[in-house]
Amino acid sequence: FYLAIYMTIAVIAYSFVLEKWTIIDSLYFAVATFTTCGYGDLEPTTVPGQLFTIVFAIYGVVILGVFIAIFGSFISEYQTKAMRRFQRKKQSQMM
Repeated sequence: FYLAIYMTIAVIAYSFVLEKWTIIDSLYFAVATFTTCGYGDLEPTTVPGQLFTIVFAIYGVVILGVFIAIFGSFISEYQTKAMRRFQRKKQSQMM
């Protein structure tokens, strides 16, 4: 959900308000910024575009961090449950 909002903001800001890029260029730049790759082939040329990109990039890293935390929590919980099942099975075999 947040990724869709992020991409929508990128298209509106870079295609229609700040830089007048194509929609594809805006999406491409958003993905490169979101994944922190930053290829450097597209860059904002206006001061408002550059200032917006600073906030936009930080917001993207925060979204990525939250996603990684949620995914990591899911994996950790799954592993904990699997270990409990394994320990119960092991204990029942010992009896």
